[in-house]
Amino acid sequence: MDEQLSTWEERLRRELDVAVREVRAPGDLVAAVRAGGRRRLRRRRALLAVPAVVAVAGGAVWAAASDPAARPVPPAASGPAGPQAPAPVAPAPAVPSPPEDPQVGEPADEAAAADRFLEQYRFADAQRLASVWNVDTWEAKVEGGRRLLAGESIPELP
Repeated sequence: MDEQLSTWEERLRRELDVAVREVRAPGDLVAAVRAGGRRRLRRRRALLAVPAVVAVAGGAVWAAASDPAARPVPPAASGPAGPQAPAPVAPAPAVPSPPEDPQVGEPADEAAAADRFLEQYRFADAQRLASVWNVDTWEAKVEGGRRLLAGESIPELP
């Protein structure tokens, strides 16, 4: 089989030699190929550098935005009597929240807690609790039911 393959290869080589005998390459072909390769290499390096530049620029913008010292200071208000003191700011009202570490229970426990909540309160109450506690309605029903099962009250609801 090797003899057949080598005969086949030899025949292919001879036919290729005959076919390309008349082909002549221009004298500057090698220089043109090298120049094209350098152009492609420069483009590739530039494209590879773009994500790094974007990351550095984005980080700089984020750092400048989060640094309070970098923010512009508004000019002081001055009147005929000189600079005035800033107006006092009222503190935000305290918002009640669910417990810091909610217990994750089995689905059956959650369903029992939600059922206990609905025995005493309505769905509208669960929606109100959800908006006060900043959770979804299901979590409000479950947490409210857990509190009721533990004998606690829900002060946010009458």
